[in-house]
Amino acid sequence: MTMIDERTLVTREGIVADLRRLADLAEASGDRVSAVRALKLAWSIERRCRTDLVSSERENSTLH
Repeated sequence: MTMIDERTLVTREGIVADLRRLADLAEASGDRVSAVRALKLAWSIERRCRTDLVSSERENSTLH
């Protein structure tokens, strides 16, 4: 994982990528529980952000 300083922009994609890397490391070391937790959290973040994006697009759309 990367170190974050005050100039680093934290994004959803970066957090999800870090969680997936963490899951890979946990599974490689035999810690399947932590791997599953990291993957579930990554999935939840992706799902929630997609839902929010669709909702905001729906609110901003106009009928032609």
